[in-house]
Amino acid sequence: MNKIKKKMNKIKVKIITKDEKAITLVALIVTIIILLLLAGITIATLGGENGLFTKTNKSKEKETIANAKEKLELVLEEAKVDENINSNYNSNDYLDTLITERIKNASIDEDTVILDGYKFVIDRQKLQIVDEGEDTVDQINESILGKLAKVKETGYSTITINGTTSDNISESKNYSLHTIVYKGNMILDGKNMYENISLNNNVYEIGDNTRDVATASTEASNTVVLFVKGNLIINSGVTLTSCKSEEGYGGPKGLIVYCTGTITNNGNISMTSRGAKAIGDNVYLWKNSDGTFEYVPAVGAMGGSGYTGPFSSGSDYKYYGVAGSNGTNRQTRWRRLWRRI
Repeated sequence: MNKIKKKMNKIKVKIITKDEKAITLVALIVTIIILLLLAGITIATLGGENGLFTKTNKSKEKETIANAKEKLELVLEEAKVDENINSNYNSNDYLDTLITERIKNASIDEDTVILDGYKFVIDRQKLQIVDEGEDTVDQINESILGKLAKVKETGYSTITINGTTSDNISESKNYSLHTIVYKGNMILDGKNMYENISLNNNVYEIGDNTRDVATASTEASNTVVLFVKGNLIINSGVTLTSCKSEEGYGGPKGLIVYCTGTITNNGNISMTSRGAKAIGDNVYLWKNSDGTFEYVPAVGAMGGSGYTGPFSSGSDYKYYGVAGSNGTNRQTRWRRLWRRI
């Protein structure tokens, strides 16, 4: 019996009461919550706009763009050398071939080089990169200017743009274009003659004055585009404008001058007396990074509703359209004046 007592004394038994057990469970739950919070902080740190994963991806993206740019710059430097020593060099075909031969995964669309999924716009005359970005090809092309960049030859075409106004109103627009393409530098000096452009008394008129304008029974539907793949120079005393109807129905639906180089205007680019008999549209020129467009609004093109101004020196006049101001949607307004007798 004494031996049993001695063994019992050596065994230590801890009896957990109900309260002690409750405290232990609470502590366990708190511990789990703390671990989850720590896991959440870790996940938030790795992800999100400022997370480690995001920063790492952005860093890799910048490195990819830099490497692609370096490859293209090396080819452009090689082209500069060839331009001076190779009699077969020209700014278009030769350069395109050189880029695609030296950089196997490169593709070229006019002046835009797509490399490793990124776009680089080049100046073929200066042989240098003039624009680089992370825009996708779809974002670039979803605009009038983006789709015009793909036009290679003079002719008629229809393009469709899915645009979004500054008020977040989405719409799909079809534009009928008469594009006049000139490859190289164009100098309008009152002497040089160009196909599809008429010249009379230092005035260059672009387009077809029968097909691109309205008639007694039809409205003008074509927008005339002058696409110069080079520099455009307008000399002093020279005017660049659109064609117009000989029957008095105005000009085409619109005029776009698109130049891949530099425009030097010492003369005039004018649409005076070219107001078209046509239905106005929002003209979606260029897509912004937030999905909205830089555009000419339909109200400017249509002229809007007129209102009568005050009498002044025996005159009565009416304004049409919206008065434009710097940076406000390029809106326009014109005035008609009546003289009271």
